[in-house]
Amino acid sequence: MHNDTRTGPSENIASILQSTAGKRSGPRLEYHLKAGEKEPMHSHPTGVVYVLSGGKLKFSYPDGRTEETTAATGETIWREPTTHAVKNIGDTEAHAIAIDLKTPGQH
Repeated sequence: MHNDTRTGPSENIASILQSTAGKRSGPRLEYHLKAGEKEPMHSHPTGVVYVLSGGKLKFSYPDGRTEETTAATGETIWREPTTHAVKNIGDTEAHAIAIDLKTPGQH
C-alpha cells in the first residue's frame, strides 16, 4: 500500500505547500490519464499531488502487488517515494498536478 497522506477537498493546497517550507521543489508535472489509459512503471521522489479532476486508479508495484484507489477532485495527497505503474480504471479522465520535493543536497 502507498504511504500517502490524503486531505479532503476542504484542505487548502497553499497550506500543504507551506508545510514544505525549507524543502526545495523539483519538477512540477501535470498528469492527464484518460479512462482505460495506463502509464508504465516509473518512480517518484517525495512530493505533493493535487487532484484537479478525480478518478478511479489501479497502481501496480514492482513486487507484483496492486492497489485500487479513488482520488477525489480537490484532494491533496502527500506522496512518499514510490515506484509504480498506474491505470485509470474509471470512466472519466483523471487530471492532477504533482510537485516533486528535493531533500537538502539534491540538485
